[in-house]
Amino acid sequence: MDQDYLRAHLEGFEQAEKVLRQLIAKHGGVVIALPHMGNWDLAAVTCSAFNLPLMAIARAQNNPLFEAWMRRNRLNVQTIERRHPSSFVRIAHHLKGGGVFAILPDVRHNKPGVSTTVFGKPDVQLGKGLAKFSRMANVPILPIAMVRKDASHHQICLGDPIYPDLDAETADDAIRITQAVWNIFEKRIREMPEQWFWHNRRWILTPLYTKTR
Repeated sequence: MDQDYLRAHLEGFEQAEKVLRQLIAKHGGVVIALPHMGNWDLAAVTCSAFNLPLMAIARAQNNPLFEAWMRRNRLNVQTIERRHPSSFVRIAHHLKGGGVFAILPDVRHNKPGVSTTVFGKPDVQLGKGLAKFSRMANVPILPIAMVRKDASHHQICLGDPIYPDLDAETADDAIRITQAVWNIFEKRIREMPEQWFWHNRRWILTPLYTKTR
């Protein structure tokens, strides 16, 4: 999947490159936020075609042979093990050095995170990482949705960049950032729910676990 293939099969490819390069040139790095829509891995393919250094957090697969295959075929994506003790510092350095960090934040956490209103339900706990990475490196978040058009064609839909406010209280800014990103996601999901692939064991509206459950 080189640039010629993506130009032919991914609508909005060149506009996405332009926006990403502008944000990196101005702010030093950028966080890409995607929902589990269409073929979200095309975001990684696109960054690879742009020669943009991409980093992401990923849990190792249980099957070591499949894990090795995944790492070989994820192009130039640098993956960090979830819960690695130095993950936050490495991601911040990566972003400050002109890198791109990709995250799929449409997953409810089992423990308290960032209180977000999701599908009209308040106090849904989404992850803290999205806002934390943005604030740590002082870089914008670019919401993106990969929309499937047919068997071999997609469209890359860009939202407006969302910027951290380092003068605001950390918790308040995290709520603002996370809610703004989710609002963009929810609009896309409501327009085309069949494109949202929810295969996590934690349904996004399920209440948090408690000590009695």
